Amino acid sequence: MGKMLGAVRCVVARWRQGLRPVAWAMPLALALALAQSLVALPVLAQPAGGDAAPALREVQLPAGVVTRGEPLPDGVQRLPVPAAARAEPLVLRLLDVQLRVGAEAAQTTQFFDVALQANASAMLGQLGEYEIPLLPAFQRLRLHAVRVLRGERVIDHMADLQLRYLQPPRGNDAAPPVDTGQVNVMLLVPDVRVGDTLSLAFSIQGTNPVFGERFFMFLPWDLPSPVVHRRVLLQHPAARSIAWQALGDGPVQGLPAPQLSERDGWRQLSFEQRDVAAVPVEPAVPADHVPRRMLQFSEYRQWSEVAQWALDLFSPPAQGSEEFDALVRRFAALPDPAARVDAALRWVQGEIRYYALSLGENSHRPQPPAVVLHRRFGDCKDKTLLLARLLQALGIPAVPVLVSTQTPALPGRVLPSPGLLDHVVLRVTLPDGDLVLDPTRPAQPVPSAWRATLPAATLGLAVAAGTQAPQALPPTRDAQAALMQIDEQFTVPALAPEGWLLTRITLHGLRAEFMRMVWGMAAPAQRQQIAVGMYERRYPGLTFDGEPELADDAAHNRVTIEARFRVPQLIRQVGGHWVFEFFPTVLQGEVHLPPSLQRTQPVQVMDHPLLLRQQIQVQWPQAVAVMEDPRTRRQETALYEAKATRSFRGNRFAFEFELRSRTGALPPSGLPTLMQDLDRLMGLIDGRVAVDPAEVRRQGVAEASRMAAAPPGTPAAEGAAATAARRTEIEERIARIDAALAGPLLKGADRGEALCLKASALRQLGRDVQAMPVSAEAVALAPDRPDVWDCRGKVLIHVGQFALAEQALSRALALGSDSPFDVQYWRGMARYYQGRFQDAADDFAAAARTQDGSDSLYPSLWRIWSLQRAGTALPADLLALAREAPQGEWPRPALALALGELTPEAIWQQVERLSGDERTLARVEAWFYLGQYHLQRGDVAAARRAFEQCRAHGVTFYIEHFAAGIELARLPTGP
Repeated sequence: MGKMLGAVRCVVARWRQGLRPVAWAMPLALALALAQSLVALPVLAQPAGGDAAPALREVQLPAGVVTRGEPLPDGVQRLPVPAAARAEPLVLRLLDVQLRVGAEAAQTTQFFDVALQANASAMLGQLGEYEIPLLPAFQRLRLHAVRVLRGERVIDHMADLQLRYLQPPRGNDAAPPVDTGQVNVMLLVPDVRVGDTLSLAFSIQGTNPVFGERFFMFLPWDLPSPVVHRRVLLQHPAARSIAWQALGDGPVQGLPAPQLSERDGWRQLSFEQRDVAAVPVEPAVPADHVPRRMLQFSEYRQWSEVAQWALDLFSPPAQGSEEFDALVRRFAALPDPAARVDAALRWVQGEIRYYALSLGENSHRPQPPAVVLHRRFGDCKDKTLLLARLLQALGIPAVPVLVSTQTPALPGRVLPSPGLLDHVVLRVTLPDGDLVLDPTRPAQPVPSAWRATLPAATLGLAVAAGTQAPQALPPTRDAQAALMQIDEQFTVPALAPEGWLLTRITLHGLRAEFMRMVWGMAAPAQRQQIAVGMYERRYPGLTFDGEPELADDAAHNRVTIEARFRVPQLIRQVGGHWVFEFFPTVLQGEVHLPPSLQRTQPVQVMDHPLLLRQQIQVQWPQAVAVMEDPRTRRQETALYEAKATRSFRGNRFAFEFELRSRTGALPPSGLPTLMQDLDRLMGLIDGRVAVDPAEVRRQGVAEASRMAAAPPGTPAAEGAAATAARRTEIEERIARIDAALAGPLLKGADRGEALCLKASALRQLGRDVQAMPVSAEAVALAPDRPDVWDCRGKVLIHVGQFALAEQALSRALALGSDSPFDVQYWRGMARYYQGRFQDAADDFAAAARTQDGSDSLYPSLWRIWSLQRAGTALPADLLALAREAPQGEWPRPALALALGELTPEAIWQQVERLSGDERTLARVEAWFYLGQYHLQRGDVAAARRAFEQCRAHGVTFYIEHFAAGIELARLPTGP
């Protein structure tokens, strides 16, 4: 969403990184890191934004942790290095991984045989500075062979090889401190040249004791570079049952069928493939998509066994603590369970700082609460266990839940194991339902029930007896958690470039939580940058009028940033018109297009669920008088549903936009369609408003009132003032048509079309008697023109000849009218006033969807009245439309009135909130709608008064004006 939320996203990214103690999913993390090192890619990812990676610190390791020249481990079966037949810059000629699982966990050995060839000078550093990640607390690295293959020569570098031990940084600006004990062993190989192959054989022995005797591992099969010969070989005692599974969502799925053999009580499983293509991971791949094939092994048979393993870790011996007991007494004094949960959560979040000391077993085993309280720091598992014990002591059920923040739904697809579970949250049961709390997040003044939770697709494994499988987490209770809304009010005080902007940006859920935090940390200048970031490029030179302010509704986890700007170039003149251009600010930065549309993997295009809303209002000078009725245009795509409503009544332009995600990701084949959809979305938005000089009043309100021969302040005077510019424009049009008709050029059908235009203009001025013969002459001259029959039909409706009007309009449709939806709208009225209400309703249903793809609410109103008079139940689509936004932009409230779900008083309050010409025009419509409302309820007197008020304004080119006259003529006389 542009710069304003850029700061929020930065903090969100940092917080999300803080959720992941690196060692929690160490079997998978090490496997991926080691796979990267095997193709000589950097083990540590670059921070977002292209900043340089933090420097690694060189350390010393105890003797015996890393050795060289060791004999090969038992059971190793080496493969020959295949010929170098590929020319890519970096090629793995051989990648052989042999896993030997002994009778005990400590006897597990991982053997790697790697032959890496550099065919470009840019890749020489990948051979000469090779890194192997190691956890010295429980692992030992044995170097068996380090050789360079140069043509027919084999150069042994075991003796002159230099080793450096580099410790990754424990934290930086992008992530909180995490100490995993990992060391990157760097092999400095001398004298490597283009075309050389680095041949390595090394083994890593030892497993984290926290996992006990169970074996599990993830191994990537596909890599960023091609592999000439790839093998994974698993050896284990036949008495141990180790299952395997292939994962992968790419075009090539599955793995080569394994070869199974048994000998001397050992079982061997061998996966082998030649010429494995490189599989780069493209940008913005969805979290749960597995772009490369992976091989998973697991000795866990059921998820219940994983849950029991975690339960043992999260059940440390009870340790007394005076501070713990004091906290329990403090929270117990609060009035209800929800208040106690809120207080305990905020205390743990705010008083226990985040620091992950994830060494050895502490990568997964939490520290006892008494230790955490004493230290005043801990990671996700430490803080979660502390909060769980506090709540349990208060009698509130609380269960830790293991989740995967990197792949939220993937645990449902893999074999049971702890390997993907990289974070811990807490499920709390209150009388009104379950909540998910995250003690790792910053402390904020938000009720627990309204706090943002993990993505909706997240599966969690409860650390509790009886857990059978990962389950979906309880959804957030905040119905608006996915909503971001922006309201912009522009003011154009005069027909000159300068104007003003008042903007309100409202954030909910996670966005609100982090904007609250960012705002609290920001200096005044930084707050200004947050507020101005999304506007400064669109409106160069804009300046603040006062300081931006943040209103915090913590009870509903909602914040609103309000700012006011002076905009020096808000409107501009183009071809004699005054033009205002806009774009829904709420869309900025929300659709993430990949760098290239040519890709093989799906792409995460937007957050999901996501709801974006925007309102734009432009108050033009009082002299502007435009009559553009509200129209809603909709778009439905595979990715989102969008709608845009715009109107320009009097001197107020209004635009409403909404986009609701249907999914967040698209397959590669969906990207070309997405680009077409986004082009259509820009057309739906149509971010340009032009004021024609003809739409600017040439006389004031008093002059318009005098011309209407009506006392100032009366409905007739108000109507005359609101429509003065339109009437002047229509009269000038009639004068131009008469001048053309008086000349010799217009003949036949051309003359008929000109007469049609004149008849339409006369009708709009209420001069129906004059329009009748003009329209008849037009039909006689151009009987094959659909627009002429359209014109004739509308004049006939105005004079009450409904059967003839229906025939004329049907003829216009048969001849291929360019505006069939408008013709059906008018034919629906002709049928309505013939008492053929079902036929009328069908026409109005067709007219509600206009030719340009927009929805008009006015035909829907007539459709409701038609079905009500026909005694037919309203269909679901019409009910949904009428109930969509009863408090929305006019005339939406009128639909709710027609259903009886808004009162006349409520409707009138909506109208009176408007101002100027817009209010006058809305009053004309509202009086007619109230007349229909009273007719439906049998109150003839009230209906008559309403229709009379509608007519009193004299807005002759409004359908409601002539329709009110028809209704009055049909009402019985009397009180």
